[in-house]
Amino acid sequence: LVGEKGYDPKYFHYRVERIFIDDHNVPALEDMLKFTASVREWMSQDEKNIIAIHCKGGKGR
Repeated sequence: LVGEKGYDPKYFHYRVERIFIDDHNVPALEDMLKFTASVREWMSQDEKNIIAIHCKGGKGR
């Protein structure tokens, strides 16, 4: 998925993480563990913090 264009991180205050996954596959366990640790840290910083997950895979690409 080298050719995929990402979002400009400035629109999200540079608080963006990307995990690259080949279509029709699952993310690597190591990537998911890092991601969930990052989410836990972010959520614990402020009760108003939220996360959003956007998957570009599948239909409509």
